[in-house]
Amino acid sequence: MRTHPWVVLARRAVEFETFEAACSFARRNCPSVVCERIVAADPVRVRAILRHLVPPFLQLRRSDVRLLREALVLGDYAAIAQTGHALKGLGGAYGFLEIARIGVRLESAGRRIDSREVRRAVLGLETYLDRVQVVYV
Repeated sequence: MRTHPWVVLARRAVEFETFEAACSFARRNCPSVVCERIVAADPVRVRAILRHLVPPFLQLRRSDVRLLREALVLGDYAAIAQTGHALKGLGGAYGFLEIARIGVRLESAGRRIDSREVRRAVLGLETYLDRVQVVYV
């Protein structure tokens, strides 16, 4: 059974594939609330030899969240796309595939000048950094 990323809690829980569809349904079924389904991520497995590199890497990604928010306020979509590109490469290199995926979203949203998607991706990055668990193997 496939789970959808958006859920509207109204008289009953209804799942949606897109945020727009969930909001449309919620407007027609008040009172209601739109929720994003957050699935607990599997622990990221990192080679033990990299143990000393991972905490600073994750701390720098938290700095990226702050920089991305500032760039969004300033309308600096080139910086957003550039940061997304860097996250795409760094996330993959360190084995944090979700960071790489978010980087792809940010790079694309920055090039399209899509502030809504940038906000979603930045929130996704921040949420991921709060929840990620690292296992050294």
